[in-house]
Amino acid sequence: MSERKKHRGAAPDDEALFGPHAHETLRVAADEYAWLLSRGYPATATLSLIADRYRLRNRQRQALLRSVYSEAGRDARREKRVALKKVRGPVSGEKW
Repeated sequence: MSERKKHRGAAPDDEALFGPHAHETLRVAADEYAWLLSRGYPATATLSLIADRYRLRNRQRQALLRSVYSEAGRDARREKRVALKKVRGPVSGEKW
């Protein structure tokens, strides 16, 4: 097996890409992306359209792709949520 390092956590340029000054652009881009997805536009082409319009970098595009859903997708995810009170962790000494 190869010794491949995997980066976890913030990338060096995340402050520039996701800092407070980028919030408004990302919010508007996310709203427009969700609106188009909810009307049946294909995800890949729609993401390209929105990302090009707002000149988003690849990491910002990936963030939208992974976090924005159509209205139906959002509702489906909400239905699957489980209340924290209903989640049971391991009993003392018990392994997951």
